[in-house]
Amino acid sequence: MSTLRFVLETLQKGIRLWVADGKLRYWAPKDALASEMKDEIVQCKTEIIGLLEEGKIYAFASFAQQRLWFLDRFTPGNQFYNVPFSVRLEGLPDTGTLKKVINEIVNRHETLRTTFATLDGMPIQVILPELNMDIPVIDLHNLSPKEAESEIQRLAVEEAMKPFDLSTGPLMRITLLYLNEREHILLLTMHHIVSDGWSMRILIREITSLYEAFSNGKPSPLPKLPIQYVDFAVWQREKLQGDNLKEQLEYWENRLKGAPSALELLTDYPRPADFRYRGSRQILQLSKELTRELKALSQQEGATLFMVLMAAFSTLLGHYSGQQDIVIGSPIANRNKSDIEGLIGFFVNMLVLRTDLSANPSFRELISRVRDVTIEAYDHQDLPFELLVERLKPERSLNRTPFAQVVFTLQGTPLMEEEKFGDLKISPLTFDIEPVRFDIEFQMWETSEGLGGVLAYNTDLFSGNTMRYFVHYFERLLENCVQNPDRPISDIPLLSDEERYQILTKWNDTATLYSKDKLIHQLFEEQANEAPDAVATVFGDEKLSYGELDRKANQLAHYLQELGVGPNVPVAICMERSLDMLVGLLGILKAGGAYLPLDPKYPSQRLAFMLEDTNTSVLITQSRLLDRLPAGNRRVVCTDYCMEEIQCKSGKNPGSKATADNLAYIIYTSGSTGNPKGVEVCHRPVINLIEWVNRTFKVNPNDRLLFVTSLCFDLSVYDIFGILAAGGSIEIPDETAVRDPQELIRIMCSKPITFWDSAPATLQQIVPFLSSVRPEWEVNNLRLVFLSGDWIPVQLPDLIRNVFPKAEVISLGGATEAVVWSNYYRIGQVDPGWTSIPYGKPIQNARYYILDQYLNPCPIGVAGKLFIGGECLSRGYANRPELTAERFVDDPFNDKPNNRMYDTGDRARFLPDGNIIFMGRCDNQVKIRGFRIELGEIETVLGQHPGIMESIVIIREDEPGDKRLAAYMVLKGGEIPTTGELRTFLGERLPEYMVPSVFVPLEAIPLTPNGKIDRKALSQFRESTPDPNNEFIGPRTPTEKLLSELWAEVLGIDEIGINESFFELGGHSLLVPQVINKIREVFHVELPIRDLFETPTIERLALVILQEQAKMVDTDDLLKMLGEVESI
Repeated sequence: MSTLRFVLETLQKGIRLWVADGKLRYWAPKDALASEMKDEIVQCKTEIIGLLEEGKIYAFASFAQQRLWFLDRFTPGNQFYNVPFSVRLEGLPDTGTLKKVINEIVNRHETLRTTFATLDGMPIQVILPELNMDIPVIDLHNLSPKEAESEIQRLAVEEAMKPFDLSTGPLMRITLLYLNEREHILLLTMHHIVSDGWSMRILIREITSLYEAFSNGKPSPLPKLPIQYVDFAVWQREKLQGDNLKEQLEYWENRLKGAPSALELLTDYPRPADFRYRGSRQILQLSKELTRELKALSQQEGATLFMVLMAAFSTLLGHYSGQQDIVIGSPIANRNKSDIEGLIGFFVNMLVLRTDLSANPSFRELISRVRDVTIEAYDHQDLPFELLVERLKPERSLNRTPFAQVVFTLQGTPLMEEEKFGDLKISPLTFDIEPVRFDIEFQMWETSEGLGGVLAYNTDLFSGNTMRYFVHYFERLLENCVQNPDRPISDIPLLSDEERYQILTKWNDTATLYSKDKLIHQLFEEQANEAPDAVATVFGDEKLSYGELDRKANQLAHYLQELGVGPNVPVAICMERSLDMLVGLLGILKAGGAYLPLDPKYPSQRLAFMLEDTNTSVLITQSRLLDRLPAGNRRVVCTDYCMEEIQCKSGKNPGSKATADNLAYIIYTSGSTGNPKGVEVCHRPVINLIEWVNRTFKVNPNDRLLFVTSLCFDLSVYDIFGILAAGGSIEIPDETAVRDPQELIRIMCSKPITFWDSAPATLQQIVPFLSSVRPEWEVNNLRLVFLSGDWIPVQLPDLIRNVFPKAEVISLGGATEAVVWSNYYRIGQVDPGWTSIPYGKPIQNARYYILDQYLNPCPIGVAGKLFIGGECLSRGYANRPELTAERFVDDPFNDKPNNRMYDTGDRARFLPDGNIIFMGRCDNQVKIRGFRIELGEIETVLGQHPGIMESIVIIREDEPGDKRLAAYMVLKGGEIPTTGELRTFLGERLPEYMVPSVFVPLEAIPLTPNGKIDRKALSQFRESTPDPNNEFIGPRTPTEKLLSELWAEVLGIDEIGINESFFELGGHSLLVPQVINKIREVFHVELPIRDLFETPTIERLALVILQEQAKMVDTDDLLKMLGEVESI
C-alpha cells in the first residue's frame, strides 16, 4: 500500500495526521486507532513525514466532486462547470482591503485552497497550507460608456469561459474592472467542484462582513468554522455503508423502477451526439397577488410552495411531452447539519422526483401526490446522485443526463439583491454566459415583488420562441390552478382567450366562396365549350382535344345510364394508362355515377374485395385485362369491344340528377384490419380543392402536367380534373415510362411540361440522375412541383431547384378522408436545422386543430393529435358506419350545423407563425432502449454522407422483442462506404442509440403503386454487414488481448468479446477512470476519458490505442503495428 493511500485511509477512519516542528502528530476519536494501525504509522513514520511536511492535507474526494472531476477529465479544458458571478460596486472601494478580505476567506475555507490529484485512477483532494490570491485590476475609464459596456461584456464572457486546471488550482479567481473612481465591476468565477449556489451566498456575505470590519480597522467578526469540507467528505463515505446504504438504495430502486429513460420533450433542432452545454435564458416574474394565492393554496394543502410549483411544472411537462410519468431532478442544499451550513464547498445533491399524472387527477390531488413523493425523497436524500447512477445503471447516452433531463428548484431568496456595506453599494449584474447543464433548468426564488425565476435551456435543442411560450404557459397554468384547484389537470387551460381565438379561429379563417353546387365534370365542360380545339390530353403520339374528349365521354355516359348508372352508383374502372382512361372517368361522372379505380397490378383477391365491398355492378375495362379481374355477377364494359356500340350514343351532355352532395369517387386506402377501407368522396369538397389550387397557383391553359401517379392514388383526382378545369393539358406516359426515370426525363425535355405532382420518392429518383446527365437534357419549362403523400427529405427541395431553376416547390398534405390536400406550404429556403419540411397551413374552407387526449386545443409548440374540419371532408367509409362514426366526430369548435372533424391519427404541433409541423403517426411511435427515435432525423444525417444518394431507416424486429434500426441506402457509385465508416459517420453526429445496426445497399428504394416508399418491402432485403454484437468474437491481436484482460479485471468478468460494450457489461462512469489509468500503465498512452464512451468496445478502443502509440514509435515498430491493424 502506498503512503498516500495509507494516509487517506487513516483520514477515512477519522484519524488526522500532521507534521509540527518536524514531528509527526495525530488525533483520533476514541477507539479509532487500533494497535495494528498504530504500528503501521510507526513503521511508515519517515515516509508519512516526507509526504505531510509541506503542510498539505490529502483526502478522498466527495462523491459529488468525483463526478465533476470525471466530467472534467472527459472533456479536458472545458468551462462547463465554471460558476461566474458579477457585481457592480458603487462608492470608493479599497483594492488593498478587498484583497485582504479575499485572502482571509481563502485561508478560512480549505476548499478554496484545494486542488485534485489522481490515485489509482481516482481523484483525491490536495489542500494547500496557504494560498495568496491576487486581484488584477483592468482600467476601462478611458472608454466611452458604450465602449465600456461592450468591453465589460467581452471581459465577463472571457473570464467565465476560461477553464480551470483542477490539478494546479486555484479554483477561484477575481478580476476588478475600473470604470471610474466611484464605479467598479467585480468579476468572480469559481469551479463548481469547490462551490455551489449556497456557497456563493456565503462568499458574498463574508465579503461584505469582512470588508466592513477591515475598512474600519477591526478584526474578523466571523466565528471559527467548526469543521471543513474534508470532514464532510469523510463523514459522507463513513455513513454510506452497510445497512444505511442498503436501505437508501432499496428505496430509490423501488421508487425509480420502470421510470422512463427520458423525458421526451419535443425539440426544435436535432439532438446532437454530445451534450454541448450551450444555453440561453428566459425570465419569469409572477405578480405579488399570484404569489400570495400560491402560498395560500400550499398552506391549505399542508404542502410547501415548492410542492405546489412542482405539481404545476410537472403538469406543464406532461402537456409538452405527452407522458404521464414525469421525472424531474431537484437540487437540494444537502446541508442538513448545522456544522456545514457556513462552509463553502460542493454539497448540493440531486433528488430524482417522479410525478404520476395518470388518471387525470385534480390539481389538488396532484399536490398531494407530489407532497408524498417529495417528503419520501427528503427522507432518503443522503444517497449521492453519483452513487444512484452507479448502482441503478440507467440507460446512458452522451447527449442526455441520466434519470432527469429537466431540473426544477425553488430558492428562498435570489443569490443576492442590492445592499450596502460601509460606503459601498453592491448590486448583482447578469450576463447570459453560464453554461446550461441540462435540457432545461428552471430556478425560482422569492423576492419582494413576488416569485421570480430564470428558465435556462439548451440552445442546441430549443429555440428562444419555444421557451418564451413555455414560460408564458407556466405562468398561465399557475393562474388557472389557484382559481380552481379542484378541476382535473386536463381542464386547466394553458391558453388565454386571445390565444385560443388565434389558434381555433384566426388561423382557421379560411372561409372562401366557391362553386359549391357545381359538379366536377361541369368544370371540364366549361373549358370544352370555351376552347373545344385546345389539347386536353396526350398519350404518346395520340391526343384528344377538349371537344373530342367531351364528345367521347358523353357517349360513354349515355351508354352507362342505359345500364342503370346514376347518382351514388359506383362504377369500377380498371384500365391501363391511356386516353380511354380519361374518357372512362369523365363518362362515369357525366352519367351521375361515382368511379371506383382499380389498379390492374393489384392482387385479384384485393380487387375482388373492393368490388364486393362497394357492391359494384358495372366495371369498365379493356379486353386485355379481363384475365386479371375477378369473376362476378356484374356488367363488364370493355371499351375496345363495345366501341362501336358506345360511339352510336349521343355526343351531347347527358342529363343527370346528381348533385354536389352525391358521390364522385371511392378510393381505397390500407386498413388496420388487413382489408382496405373505401373512402367515399362527394363532388363538393373536390370543387373546393380544384378552385383553390387553380386560383392560388395560377394554373392556366398553358400548363401541361406529366401524369405519373396511379389512378388509385388520390393525387390523380387533381391531376386529371384540376388541370382540365383550368384548360390545361395532361401528358400521360405509358407504364414503362412511369417506371423509368430516364424516359420521364426525356419526356420532360421534349414536351412542354410545366407541372409535376407526385410523392417525394418518385421525384427523388429522377433529380439525382438529371443533375448528372449531359447539359442538353435541360428542363426549362417546369414551374410547379407539388410533393405530397409522404415525408419530404429536407435536402430534396434544394436538389429540385438546382435542376428545375424556374420551379416553385410546394408541400401539400392532408388525408384521403380530407379529399387529397387540405394544407400546403410553399418551400422557400430550407433551414439547416430542420429535420422535416413544415406541413403548412389549411387551404380554403379547411380547418386544422391540434388537440390533446381530452380534445382540448394544444398550445403553440405542444404536440397533439391532428384533426381536420371544414368543407374538405369526405362522406366517410364505404359500408363502415362504425369506423366512420369513430373517425369523423362532431366539431366542437365550429357552431355551424352538421360540422364534423376527421381524426387523422397523426401527431403535429403549431409553430408560432401558425404553420404546422407534422410528426408522424400517434400509434407508431418508435422507441429504442427507452429513447424515442425520429427516423427522419437519422435519414437526414445519413443523406449528408457523400456516398449516399437516398436512404430510408426502419425498425426491424427479426426476433420478438429485439428491435433494431436498419438503414437502406441507394449509393451514388464510386467507392462504397463500409458499415464501419457509416457507423463512424453517424456516431459523430447522432447519439449511439440512433446509429443503425445494419446497413443494406439497394439499387433503388422500393415504391408502392402510388409512388410512396414501400417500407414493408424493405425488410425482405437482408444483404448487409450483420451487427457484430450478434456473435461472440474473442481477442485476436496482442493489444486486444491485453485490453480484454484489463477489462476483465475491472469488471470482474472472465470472458469478454471484442464487440461487447463496456457499459452493457456493467461498466459505469466511476470505473472509467480506472480503465483509463490502467491503459496508461499498460500501453503507455494517455487517452481522454471520452474515448471509452465513444469507442466502448475492445475492437474499437484497441485501434485508438494503436493510433496513439503510432505517434511515438520508430519505423520498424510502426510497421509491426500496421501489421496488427491489418490482421483485424
